[in-house]
Amino acid sequence: MSEYIDIEDIEEKLKEFVAALEPNVPRSGRIDHKYLDYLRKTFNKRQIALILGNLGVMKLDKNQPDAAALIFRTAIGYDDDDPHLHFLLGRALCELGQPNDLKNAKKEFLKAKELLNKEEPSYDRDQDLAEIDTYLGHFDVSVFSAIGQMLGDLFKMLGDLFRGLIMINQNGSIGIGVMSGGEIKGEAKVAGVINEAEKQNLAQVAQDIQELLNQLSQSYPTSTVSEKMALAIEATQNIKNNPTLLQKTMSALKAGGTAALEQALSHPAASFVINALDDLNKNNK
Repeated sequence: MSEYIDIEDIEEKLKEFVAALEPNVPRSGRIDHKYLDYLRKTFNKRQIALILGNLGVMKLDKNQPDAAALIFRTAIGYDDDDPHLHFLLGRALCELGQPNDLKNAKKEFLKAKELLNKEEPSYDRDQDLAEIDTYLGHFDVSVFSAIGQMLGDLFKMLGDLFRGLIMINQNGSIGIGVMSGGEIKGEAKVAGVINEAEKQNLAQVAQDIQELLNQLSQSYPTSTVSEKMALAIEATQNIKNNPTLLQKTMSALKAGGTAALEQALSHPAASFVINALDDLNKNNK
């Protein structure tokens, strides 16, 4: 889906107006009434929505998702039937990254998909739908990541007060390891004891995925939730396109579980990639 909304037949001076307007809109996203009054007197609702949509994209480019989200909401108020605006609002909410923001982002992606499905079939529409489906397919990963971060902070606080061995009783006792400062020390076993060959395969898969993530990190930043999602999407596609690595990865997940593979990786987007691969593994089953 195109990052920037086409301004269609609006004159070039309108683009200059949008560029001149952006520096005057603070991080809060509040637009001065005089600018809104000017827009309402000069353009129709569709054009105003396009102007505000491009203004919101500028804020996203400047890493101001809070301002972008408010601007996209304002734009949607002028044109609620534009799927691109709903998609962009979802992107901005993902950037904010809080659980409630992520919940609302999913609603916006679904709304964008609903609107696109009403349009006549075309190559661009199909491409947009595919991109939205990709986001939705990885969306629960981002939700769990945000919640996991909150739980991690809580465990870190409690870790300053308590030290010890955490045992989980579920058809017997399973040793998770020593919790210290929110980190799990020791080997986490989810799928039971694995043999030496499976350990070697797990180690090789972890090395291959780590190298892939390091390579992609040269082109994909990972400062925000949506950036991590984008890298995870690309990494998963790379693995799917490599039958040998895909087969080894599925075997590693079956033998050691997602926790064991994720623990062997060191990358900001590791949890996103592992959850995506786990979903792929379940779907293949």
